[in-house]
Amino acid sequence: MKRIFFTAIFIAAALVAFAQIEQPKPKPAQPSTTKPVQSTQNQQKSQKQIQCEQRWKDGKEAYDNGDYSTALFFFNKAVADGCTNMPYADYIELCNMKMSANATLTVSPTEVEFDAAGGSKTISISTSMSWSTPVNTASWVTMTKYSNSISLTCAANTATSERTDYFKIKAGDKEVRVNIKQKGATQANSVSSYLKAVNQLITMNMNSSPTQNLDNGNYKGQRNSDNQRSGLGAYYWSSGEFYFGEWSKGSRNGNSLDISLNGNSFDNCSNCIYFVGDWLNGEKSGTGTCYDKNGNWLYYGNFANDKPTGNYTGTATVTDWKFKVIEYSNGDIYIGETYEGNRHGYGVFLWKAGGMWYGYWKDGIRAGTGIHIYMDGRVSTGTWNGDTKTN
Repeated sequence: MKRIFFTAIFIAAALVAFAQIEQPKPKPAQPSTTKPVQSTQNQQKSQKQIQCEQRWKDGKEAYDNGDYSTALFFFNKAVADGCTNMPYADYIELCNMKMSANATLTVSPTEVEFDAAGGSKTISISTSMSWSTPVNTASWVTMTKYSNSISLTCAANTATSERTDYFKIKAGDKEVRVNIKQKGATQANSVSSYLKAVNQLITMNMNSSPTQNLDNGNYKGQRNSDNQRSGLGAYYWSSGEFYFGEWSKGSRNGNSLDISLNGNSFDNCSNCIYFVGDWLNGEKSGTGTCYDKNGNWLYYGNFANDKPTGNYTGTATVTDWKFKVIEYSNGDIYIGETYEGNRHGYGVFLWKAGGMWYGYWKDGIRAGTGIHIYMDGRVSTGTWNGDTKTN
């Protein structure tokens, strides 16, 4: 029994000693070297949110300081960027209301007057915000808008009564009315009654120095190196015939306007005292139009050997095309083709103070190649658009 007892004690002691032996410890976990990944979408949202908050901060600060233009800029940028975190649309409306109430608008002039001959004038606009024209002009006035001005181009008024119109310029809650008035033509009837006034101005221009005296008449215009009539020019014969048009080597060649100021009909064209058309070596050749003493259209067609080749009746056949003398209130005169009352086709403008312009007209204004002959003999050729020479 004693042996068994001590054996049990020995085994227990061994077990206790074994339990106290140090067991190997697990290695601690190493920290990860991989950074957490944030999605690209979350990054973009974060950046956008920061940007939107900055837009709001800048816009609200400008708004609170009364700088509505700057505030509007930031609020509009926020909307364009797709920001929805703040009531941008409401503040945009508030900014527009504030700016409208504080808008400034200066327009000059507000009373515009044109002579019966028409022309172009400029309206200057000064404003603190964008402007518009809620009321437009009538068909006889063309409006061209620029950033700080409006150009008005007025067609000729061939009626004897004046005409009026208006339009409005608006900026914010400010509005300015611009009134337009155009004088009526002093006379705008048949041609023959007013040839005396035309003859006086043509004689004054053609007889003033310098001029070239040739073939029982006076010439002013372009010449070639041999001093021959060549290019565009005007010739006034002592018999009363007036030719304004193209020349080559001293002869009528090309397009022209020919007037029989003495009232006699042109050769081979009965009742025709106004011819607009082509010439070749001094004879009517090509396309031409004949008008009678009252400005009525007689014939339009081909010519050869100085004669019409088509059916020439010598009686009026068309009513919307007329050859007219229009004498304006300031003494200037237009003589030439008209269509539905407007200067349209080929015509000559005579200034009372001196000077002549011949060329093509459209809807009341100069619109093409022409020649300006001054009283002192200077010549200017080129292309015109209204009162502006474009080349």
